Amino acid sequence: MCPAGSVFESVRECKAQINPYLEQVIELAHAQGTLRSDCTARDIAYLQVALVGIMDASPDDAPDLYRRHLALFLDGVRTDRSQ
Repeated sequence: MCPAGSVFESVRECKAQINPYLEQVIELAHAQGTLRSDCTARDIAYLQVALVGIMDASPDDAPDLYRRHLALFLDGVRTDRSQ
């Protein structure tokens, strides 16, 4: 799910397999009204990249810090932010 592509063939192959499913999930979430209408598969890919950076930068004594940021990200893309 590298938004801008990857120098690694294995990552490009994985992205090619995953992207159609991600697009389906996005489309269904839009149809259900649970995902912001302006949220795209590319947005989700960039959120994943950000989470990887957070995981890499997290101190050893806070290995689950990414979960807080994941919750913030998910709250930001939901249409009903009270969940």
